[in-house]
Formats: sequence, C-alpha cells, structure tokens
Amino acid sequence: LNMKVFTLSFVGLSALSFAQIQNPIFIIEIFRHGARSGKNNPYHSEIQFTEELTAVGMRQHFVLGQALRKRYGHLFGSQYDQMKFYIRATDRNRTLTSAQAHVYGIYGPGTGPKLRENYNETLARPPYNIGDISFSGEIALPQQFQPVPIHSTVKPKDYLLFSYEPDTCPIIKDLRKKQKESKDCLLYTSPSPRDS
Repeated sequence: LNMKVFTLSFVGLSALSFAQIQNPIFIIEIFRHGARSGKNNPYHSEIQFTEELTAVGMRQHFVLGQALRKRYGHLFGSQYDQMKFYIRATDRNRTLTSAQAHVYGIYGPGTGPKLRENYNETLARPPYNIGDISFSGEIALPQQFQPVPIHSTVKPKDYLLFSYEPDTCPIIKDLRKKQKESKDCLLYTSPSPRDS
C-alpha cells in the first residue's frame, strides 16, 4: 500500500521545527496545545474557564497549520484525503480545539468538497422542515470549509498519548519509583552542600 500518512498528536513539545529533509514520504508532528487560560491570568481573560485554549492559542495553531501546508502540502494534497491525513488529540477541550485550529490552517477556506455537477439540490437538505434556513450552490459548506475528523479516546484507554499515566500503563508507578531512587536522579535532586 503506497500511503502517505500525516499524524498530529497534542503532547510533548510546544515548538514546531521543520527538519531539512529533501524528500520526506510522511510526516509525524507532535506538539502541545496552544496558549491556554490560567488561574488569575489577566492576559487571557477572554476565556471564562481555566485551562481552555485562548484566542492566542487558536491563532498559534492556525499559523502552524499554514506553515505546515506551505512546506509539506505536496504530501497530503490540496483537499482532505483520509488515506493521507490523520489527526489525533487527547480528550481535552484545549487539545481538540488546538487540533481544529491547526487543521483549519492546513485546509482553510476553499479546500472543502463540492456537490457533484447537476446534483439534485433538494437531496442536500435535511428531510424535515427547517424553516427559512437555506444554503445553495455547488459547494457543500459555506466558504468551501473542509471538516476533518479529529480522533480521540478517553484517557484510561489512550495508550498512545497518555502512555505515561499510571491508569494507562500498569507498570509506570514502579518505573517512576525506580527512576526516583536511581543514583543519577538522587545526585541531581539531592541538595548540594552549599545549599545547607
């Protein structure tokens, strides 16, 4: 199967760096959510709840998506193709919203599907009365918007993005304990003589 896969995961590093690879065949991009609101943070007061993605965070991911499209758009095409593009996020509002903004930067207005030529317009409407709401023309959604599925799973079952959590990995508690008791960790975390 000759398939180019592009995955996004919202964990790890917050910075996006583009490797200087001449002819990549696929991309795996791992990054953290965009700027989020914090407790008592006057700079992100537009968000009512703490730890939600802010307008700044949305913009960050939109711009990152545009940069990715500019550099690697040839790998996943000008229109969404589920065989070439896959996105995964943790099951948190801020990461799902970051993913949406990122994808909108990649597949912005004008990239979505159109209805087939000579398509019966009445078939593109819900089968019940919606009042005076109407949308017509050849494009499926306004501004030819391209929705893209963002895959996620609940934390205890997310073995990919939450693999470091005790409720996902049964041996992680023992590994962390061994790490904290290791000579290197104790050397690093023990107070130095001049701290006394």
